[in-house]
Amino acid sequence: MAVVGIHHVLVETHNFGKSAKFWQELGWRLVEDHGDSGKLVARGGGAYIWLNEVAPSRKPSVDIYFDVTDSDGFVPKSPVEIVEPFTSTHWGTKVMQVRDPDGRIVTLQAH
Repeated sequence: MAVVGIHHVLVETHNFGKSAKFWQELGWRLVEDHGDSGKLVARGGGAYIWLNEVAPSRKPSVDIYFDVTDSDGFVPKSPVEIVEPFTSTHWGTKVMQVRDPDGRIVTLQAH
């Protein structure tokens, strides 16, 4: 398995409308609307920005999803801490979460 690039950056927000307008003012465009499961804003060619509105009680986070070539049989070696092994999603992908040396969650995604 090899990381081949960034697929998308998940940006959580308390106000989708304000956040979408912010990204659009920076030159991004809304390309998909998934209702309650989030909105997708993308700029031509390259990684997507996925906007997701969260409850006011939750602190918004930013997560990076990296594209990988293969999920079968991939087992990272120490010191990589696996938070969640590859699991199938309703999008038809598989994702694995690992923790970086500073404690941040990094998501690996295979198509």
